[in-house]
Amino acid sequence: MKRLEKKVAIRATAVEAAPRTIRVNTVHPSPVHTTNPATNKVIQSFEEMTDEAVDTAIGQAAKAFETWKKTSFQQRKTLLHKVADLLRSKKEVFAKMVTLEMGKLIAQAEGEILLSADIFDYYANYGEKFLADTPLYPEYGEAYIQYKPIGVLLGVEPWNFPFYQVARFAAPNIMAGNTILVKHASIVAQCGIAIEDLFKEAGAPRGVYTNLLISGKRSSALVSDVRIKGVSLTGSEAAGASIASEAGKYLKKSVLELGGCDAFIILEDADMDKTVDWAVIGRMNNNGECCIASKRFGGTKGSGYGRELSELGMTEFVNKKLIRISKLTDPF
Repeated sequence: MKRLEKKVAIRATAVEAAPRTIRVNTVHPSPVHTTNPATNKVIQSFEEMTDEAVDTAIGQAAKAFETWKKTSFQQRKTLLHKVADLLRSKKEVFAKMVTLEMGKLIAQAEGEILLSADIFDYYANYGEKFLADTPLYPEYGEAYIQYKPIGVLLGVEPWNFPFYQVARFAAPNIMAGNTILVKHASIVAQCGIAIEDLFKEAGAPRGVYTNLLISGKRSSALVSDVRIKGVSLTGSEAAGASIASEAGKYLKKSVLELGGCDAFIILEDADMDKTVDWAVIGRMNNNGECCIASKRFGGTKGSGYGRELSELGMTEFVNKKLIRISKLTDPF
């Protein structure tokens, strides 16, 4: 039977690149400060990792992959379930950290922690099924596709969903047998450190999940390292362009999520009070820092709120929105 192997990285895959090691910074690393957006006061400061520390971390992740790729699905499943359990048991601690660093409402922060736990459980429960051999039916002979992990993957993650975005990247890839390096947004440095500690507490072998405390400017240079096999980024267009440029230069596959500009369209039969409520949710959920947030508002001609609507109609809509928004206060 012929076997077609398909090396797997969920949200990031890659091929070989060069050189073996790289220098990610030519100057002394700068301190990383996290600030409470509600008070504009610095919460805590951290020193960036040196080039040597980053190189060691990549080496450890590469070494860990040689063992982790041979583990059973049951072993990986056990780890992810443990991470999920810890997220739920420490929900209040992690949620407070999220709100302090990036300012979302505490209830939404708690919801993010629970959602992240569900993601880890989901891939623990279904990962083996997703990665099962897939039979092919060629005209002659027999064949099947077999999925294989590819190595160390780099995730460059944003600050708007500090735990959720990491869960989406880390859970499926660790279940697939890859090892993970995460460069988290400097704004949520404490969250980034906490997630690494979470994996340690869950019993993850050293190098399976590693947090890189470095600036965004240094992230792109990591893509050239031959030990890193794929990169995934969620962030700005500028950051995406930088990562994509390096990925193209070194022939590495990449996955980029760079936001959106979603429309909120009011139809003819819309109830204006309900419409305003959902408009506020659509635009202000997660403090408005959401890739799928409503950013363009308009309506059909028949609704009375389209481009041809009266100035009074649009004023009513906007004023009602402002009234709802003005009620937002302390995130706690």
